Amino acid sequence: TYNFDIDAFTRKFMLDVTDAQTAAGAFTDVSPNVLGPNPGAPGWGDAGVFIPYAAWLQYGDANVVERSWPAMQRWMDFILANNPDYLRSKALGNNYADWLAPDKHTPGTLIGTAYWALNAREMVEMAKAIHRPDDAEKYEQLYDHIVAAYRSAYVKEDGSVEGNTQTGYLATIFAGIAPPALVSNMVDRLAKDVEAHDNHLTTGFLGTPFLMFVLDQNGRSDLAFKLLLSDTYPSWGYMVKKGATTWWERWNGDTGDPAMNSYNHYAFGSVMAWVFRRAAGIDTDASGPGFHHIIIQPHFDPTLSHLHVEYDSAYGTIVTDWQQSQHRFTVSIPPNTTATVILPLNRTETIGSGAHSYAIQ
Repeated sequence: TYNFDIDAFTRKFMLDVTDAQTAAGAFTDVSPNVLGPNPGAPGWGDAGVFIPYAAWLQYGDANVVERSWPAMQRWMDFILANNPDYLRSKALGNNYADWLAPDKHTPGTLIGTAYWALNAREMVEMAKAIHRPDDAEKYEQLYDHIVAAYRSAYVKEDGSVEGNTQTGYLATIFAGIAPPALVSNMVDRLAKDVEAHDNHLTTGFLGTPFLMFVLDQNGRSDLAFKLLLSDTYPSWGYMVKKGATTWWERWNGDTGDPAMNSYNHYAFGSVMAWVFRRAAGIDTDASGPGFHHIIIQPHFDPTLSHLHVEYDSAYGTIVTDWQQSQHRFTVSIPPNTTATVILPLNRTETIGSGAHSYAIQ
């Protein structure tokens, strides 16, 4: 959604997704569905909720949410009907779990339940956006039930999470499941695990999208930048160093099993959302989706001397640029928008269109 304008494509693709939905209400792993009658796996089938949500936030058009709403509700009903204890252990289809993670110890039911919680949380926001207060309340209650069941099953009193993996801690924190009193403990455990792997990630398809956001939101953006700039296995830079021009399906695409080894597979490319939203600081929120209201909150780090990013939003081009040597951060906001600029040392202000400049330490 940052690299290309896929608003129109998303509306068309969601017709394929809903056409492929089974009579029981299950979304499928792929659409059109050529893989048989299995329900979609956690993370894969959940795209039927994640895609309209992402398109709504990025482009500000709630029409795709309105049209997809009945199908999304059937999907949520399908999961609950098969998992009335609020732990996602049944009707999981192929259940790829944290696919292609170097650390394979994340329980499939844990990551599946966390993704169910994310579905519920996004359904709440979308219900509010399309003025369905009863549905919003329904999914808020569902989210609360999932969180309670997850905590009971997977979170220990000492702050450890079942499986003791980076993905387990990331999913628990990112989905808002972690008890507030244990978040700091979990972040410490996560950071120590990253450091124990010589500052490398061990996450797969379902854990990687959370990694950088959880680190920077919890005071460890330093570690996030180390991961971003690493070029040894497993890392994004490793692919680049090996000559990749598109994202690999496997972290070790150069040595992985050739029977299942795509060289054009965007899953791990989720890191670029973090580069746009947090490193460059170009983001939006539900109060003004589609970048009608922009959140500018860059994360500066001395290991990256400069960063210049441009995003062509529906309202026009948004630009952020920071230069460490000049101690200067500049931002340009398009017409008919506002932005909340949040800088270190609790410097916050609301600005209108035009160019603005700030001193940074």
